[in-house]
Amino acid sequence: MVGTNLTAIHHGDILLNGEFRSRHLFKIRLTYIAPYVVSALSNVAALNRLAK
Repeated sequence: MVGTNLTAIHHGDILLNGEFRSRHLFKIRLTYIAPYVVSALSNVAALNRLAK
């Protein structure tokens, strides 16, 4: 859900105007991956704090 919203915000104009190129695919993939990575790292940090 977060990745879809961020893609619409950051790349919506490119998608709606039909200007999508293969180079945009990398950026869109990063847009989906970034929230997952942030969430996973936050969970690891929280678990490490609890373990101490």
